[in-house]
Amino acid sequence: MRDAQSGTVRGRVRAHEEAARLGAVDAPIRNLVNAMNVRGVVQTRSSCAGHRWPLLAALQTPFVMFEADGRYARRLAAAVHRDWCAANRYLHYYWAVTAQFDDAGEFVFLLECRSRRFRRSRLERDFQTLCSWAEEIFRAGEVGQRSGFDFCASEWHDTLAAVLAASKGVRGAAP
Repeated sequence: MRDAQSGTVRGRVRAHEEAARLGAVDAPIRNLVNAMNVRGVVQTRSSCAGHRWPLLAALQTPFVMFEADGRYARRLAAAVHRDWCAANRYLHYYWAVTAQFDDAGEFVFLLECRSRRFRRSRLERDFQTLCSWAEEIFRAGEVGQRSGFDFCASEWHDTLAAVLAASKGVRGAAP
């Protein structure tokens, strides 16, 4: 399928509904992207399942760009960071949630794999794990009321501190 405006289906930032309709979401990351689209809570803006040549570093590392209330992004960042610091990890690769301004000047979050070398089978298991965490976090309703996450409603400062700590790869930092 082709997009009349740009001549291509992939490679353009677009709303989840449009990307899903055009089939522009990479199949391996589709379930994670779907879990990260909850009306009124979180909306994805762009994603990639990662692309690489065998035995070489990634040409494009996997990511999901999304808009959400900072409290939800903080919970996702904290879950990813806790896993990275744990003795027994669920994720095979190093993931981080960072905050940035997109090309239009909008504040967005980015869930991204920081590992430049990856095996597709392990990466797909990471997508499954992240999908279950995203469902727990984004479909939870009120932030801070779910049993698996002992966060109170955070202030903006706490949210930004957690995202920055995770984005710098600081091990052992408190979320």
